[in-house]
Amino acid sequence: MNAKGFTTLLLASALACAGAGYLSWRKVSQSSELKLESATFLPIVTAKSDELVRIDVTTATYKLQLVRVGDKWVARDRGDYPLRNLAVGSLITSIAAMRPIEPKTNNPGSFGAIGVSDSDTDKGGAILNFALKDGSSAGGVII
Repeated sequence: MNAKGFTTLLLASALACAGAGYLSWRKVSQSSELKLESATFLPIVTAKSDELVRIDVTTATYKLQLVRVGDKWVARDRGDYPLRNLAVGSLITSIAAMRPIEPKTNNPGSFGAIGVSDSDTDKGGAILNFALKDGSSAGGVII
């Protein structure tokens, strides 16, 4: 191999290593950004789960309002039908534990494009909205 060929090969190798190093650095910096954003979707539900008094569930076919009456949960619009506290508690705990994996968008106009718009409830999704004792909203999520 002559000097010109060796120099070309050395330069190409250096460029490939620099490119790989850059991509590796970029991947690490992006993953650290995601770790910083790995808070829960609804931090109020996490922090104040004992203050939740209402969960509104909306799908394409029905609406359901779960209400805490004392230490029991009932389906308000189903004649105050008693619910299993363990099941409602599990729902709250599961929602509180959800963490974002990859940010998509905060722009409501883009929700339809990524399949989380209100109109997607006819595809089996549900909208859950949470309310606290003081009447304030604890947020909501489309699942």
